[in-house]
Amino acid sequence: MTEAGLSPSRRSVVEARLDEELQRLKVETGLGYELSVKLAPNQNSDRHGEVLGTVIYIYDESEDRAFLTLKHEFIDYHISKEVIEPLIKYINIQKCLIEDLIYSRKERLVERFLRL
Repeated sequence: MTEAGLSPSRRSVVEARLDEELQRLKVETGLGYELSVKLAPNQNSDRHGEVLGTVIYIYDESEDRAFLTLKHEFIDYHISKEVIEPLIKYINIQKCLIEDLIYSRKERLVERFLRL
C-alpha cells in the first residue's frame, strides 16, 4: 500500500474508514473533536504516524497497522495535551522562579563584594 501503489478509489476508501474510526473514538471518549485524519503512506518514514497541529497523519502502508497507528496517535495526543504539556509549563515556571532566585542571590553577593 504505497502512495504510488494505492489507487485513488482505494485510498479514498481507506481514508474514509480511518475517518469513521476517528469519529468513533471522539464519540467514545468525548475528546478530540478538533482532530482530523490524513492517510499519507510513506515507506521511507521512520514513524508510523504523527499529529501535526490538529491533523493525525498516518504513514503506514498496511491498512491494519494504519488503524492501530490512528488509535496510538489519538491516545498519545490526549496524554500529551492533558498531562505532558501542563507538566512542561509547570517545570518552565519553576525554572524561571529558580533563575530569578539565583540571579537575585548572585546580585546580592556582587554588591557585598563591591563594598570591599
